[in-house]
Amino acid sequence: KPDILAKFPLLQSFKARISNIPTIKKFLQPGSQRK
Repeated sequence: KPDILAKFPLLQSFKARISNIPTIKKFLQPGSQRK
């Protein structure tokens, strides 16, 4: 529920951080463009 997330801003930022993890993993993946 949105109201629950409003009560827990840390949880909201944590959820946003998790959604960024796949991008970070791909970025740090060995053999990627940036080596």
